[in-house]
Amino acid sequence: SEPHRNIVYQRLTAFPAYQEGISTATTMDVPELFMNKWREPNNVMHVDYELYTSVSDALSKTNEWQKADYNTNSNNYGFPRNSGPTSHIGNNWNSYKWGGATAENHGFYVEVPGDATSV
Repeated sequence: SEPHRNIVYQRLTAFPAYQEGISTATTMDVPELFMNKWREPNNVMHVDYELYTSVSDALSKTNEWQKADYNTNSNNYGFPRNSGPTSHIGNNWNSYKWGGATAENHGFYVEVPGDATSV
């Protein structure tokens, strides 16, 4: 869908320690989270992150998405599952393990703060 062509994920809290696999209460596998297992631990909308349809909205902190959707089982649905600006929107997720969604072309970009000493 149109709002899903460009999505900005703005992190509000620090990322937990990295551990390969499904995210837990104290760890997170960021690549797996975005690519295949969009889950809620350490990743709660309006607490840990915001989603926006444009960089300008993210920079001005306006028009945050309001509906989040997460995997609750072993499904391999990636970012952003069925999340949407005002309502759930189905099949706009990506997955590097399953087919069937409409998000077939992906790019993930990370902006590193200017004062970062490591990535």
